[in-house]
Amino acid sequence: MLPPGVGKSHLAIALGIKACEQGVRTLFIAATALITTLGKALAEGKLDERLKLLTQAPLLLWDELGYLPDRQGANLFFQLVSRRYEQGVSRRSLGFAYQCCRANGGATGVDNQSFEDIEAYGVERWLEKLAQELKSRTYQPLPVRRVYIPKPDGGQRPLGVPTVSA
Repeated sequence: MLPPGVGKSHLAIALGIKACEQGVRTLFIAATALITTLGKALAEGKLDERLKLLTQAPLLLWDELGYLPDRQGANLFFQLVSRRYEQGVSRRSLGFAYQCCRANGGATGVDNQSFEDIEAYGVERWLEKLAQELKSRTYQPLPVRRVYIPKPDGGQRPLGVPTVSA
């Protein structure tokens, strides 16, 4: 956790605005309001319904996480994060991430696996295998590929290119 006044909220808001500009549904909420909402849903017997609602927005940004009120609040927050994690490794989310990387012309990593290789293997098959490895926590990331990018002054800047293997 960073100290107050360094721009955490500003950065979260900026990320949310950029996401909205890209057409990504985004929810921004203070952690205390989030925990209050979850606590009320729990008391009313509607926690599962509220958790489902909070996992529908592809991007959920919360602020002031350091102010969780109590153990129950922390538990409710954990349930939300866990639910969103499970959703994050869903086939739909991985497919969206794949399409974004494809649209941006992502480079091959240390595995030298290109989009063409994945498409020859079968994108759906590849994404399903990746989702299963993530859900079962058996996915093993490959090393980062080091490449050098030319700088305007003639020098080079190192860049790490992460890879995804399934």
